[in-house]
Amino acid sequence: MTYRAMPLPRFLVSAILAVFAVVAAMMVVAAAHGSGPPVAFLAFWIAAFGWNAYWWAWRVCTEVRLDGSTLSWRTAVRSGQAPVGDVTRVRPSRWNRQMAVIALQGRRPLLVPVRHGFAELARGIAAGAPGAVVDMG
Repeated sequence: MTYRAMPLPRFLVSAILAVFAVVAAMMVVAAAHGSGPPVAFLAFWIAAFGWNAYWWAWRVCTEVRLDGSTLSWRTAVRSGQAPVGDVTRVRPSRWNRQMAVIALQGRRPLLVPVRHGFAELARGIAAGAPGAVVDMG
């Protein structure tokens, strides 16, 4: 089964981040020439861009696939896979109930936006990893 966490294609996340990177570069150039935004705003923009680029490009999964005994995932710029038996827990995020956390042994947890169809993925993980705690309540 394949769970698509976002209705938009994964390349679109990269495209949006590229637009924000170009805007950041233009603001830095304008600030260097003395006609840009205040330095505090520029610092905030760059920090916010870095934060969003890290989370949305590398950490938030756009697609999670459960194929037999293999769990695979894709973010905007990377992908990975692990045996479904490596899943130790599936739970809601502490910060946002619309984000699920899939904890894996020896790896960083997967962050997955929760949409229609996630419950089916969670049931599939529970069936494939009987030792995993699945708590989406």
